[in-house]
Parts: sequence; C-alpha cells; structure tokens
Amino acid sequence: MIWICLFIPLCIWLGIVVISPLNIYTTGGIAITAFIYLLIELRQVSRDRNRSRLPLWVMFLMLASVVFGMVW
Repeated sequence: MIWICLFIPLCIWLGIVVISPLNIYTTGGIAITAFIYLLIELRQVSRDRNRSRLPLWVMFLMLASVVFGMVW
C-alpha cells in the first residue's frame, strides 16, 4: 500500500508532461480505456471479496492523472 503514495507524484508528472500536450481525442481515448478497466476491476472485486483492491487504486490514479493533465 505504501507504493501507492509513491505512485501519486508519478501520476502528477504524467499528467503534466505526457497527457497535457496530447489532443482532446487521444486524451479522451486514454480516459475511456482507463475507465473501462476500472469498471471491470470493480466488478471483479465485487464478485470476490478476497481479491486485492490495489488494482482499483492504480486505475483510479491513472484516471486522475489523465483528468489532471486535461485540466492543466
């Protein structure tokens, strides 16, 4: 769980440096893909309560970095 705290600065950097120069269609495609994977993983976690929730956090942080890059 501690590595998620280390992943947050990477997400901020990705949002500023990588996502912000992309056009709106490419950024939207990345956001939709991350959102679909987030929904699939959420469905898997809801079926199996013993499954790790770590991939959910990773997908959420990826989606947050895309949104942050679009706003930046």
